Amino acid sequence: MNLLVESSNSDTGNAPRMVEGGLSGDETFPVVGVNTLGVMHVLVPDGGTFRDRVVEAAATLREDTDCPATTGGPPPGGFCDEVASCSFHRQGMVQPSDWAMARTADRRVWLAWVAVEQSGTARVTRRCGGPGCVCVREDLTTTGGSVVHLAEVTATGVVERFSGTVSATVGIGGPNVSMGATGNTLHLGMALGGTGGLDLRYLAMSTAGLR
Repeated sequence: MNLLVESSNSDTGNAPRMVEGGLSGDETFPVVGVNTLGVMHVLVPDGGTFRDRVVEAAATLREDTDCPATTGGPPPGGFCDEVASCSFHRQGMVQPSDWAMARTADRRVWLAWVAVEQSGTARVTRRCGGPGCVCVREDLTTTGGSVVHLAEVTATGVVERFSGTVSATVGIGGPNVSMGATGNTLHLGMALGGTGGLDLRYLAMSTAGLR
C-alpha cells in the first residue's frame, strides 16, 4: 500500500479517480487524481513510488472583492456598510469533484475540469425588520462564466492544452463532469446548473493537434 497524499485534515474532498497503466499504458500502477483541501493533485507512477503533480489552475473557487462583508446584526444597522457598487472576481472549481480523467488511443492521459471565471459589480444593502437586520449582497453585472480546461498529464507535469467558455451561467452546485475517449477523440459531458434549470453541454475534441 502506497501513501499518495498526506494531510492533517480529514476532508478528502472527493474520491480519487484513476487511469490504469500509468502514463505509458502498460505500467503496474495507475495515474491517480484527487482533489483534497481545495488543491488538485495528479499522482504519476515513477518506479515503485508516485510523483505528486499539483495543478494550481484547478484550485477550489475563490473570490477577490472590495465589497464589504455581509454579516447581520441587531438594529438599527447590522454590521455592514451599504455600498451602491463594488467589484469582484471569482475563479476556481465550485465543487472539488468538477473534474475527470481519461486516456486516448495514442496512450496520452488527459485531465479536464470546469471552473468559474467571472468578474462583475455588486451592491450591498441593509434590510431590517423583525428581531434584527440582514446585509444582502446582489450581483449587478457579470462577465465570464463556466470555462472548461483540458490538460495533458506528462512525466514532467500537467500541461494545459485548451480552455474555452462553455456557458455564461454558473450553477450554485457546480458542474458535474464526465469524460471518455474513442480513438484520439475526447468526449466531455458537463451538467452546468443555471438559474433557469439544468444546462447540459457536450464537447468532442480531437487531441491530435493538441501539443
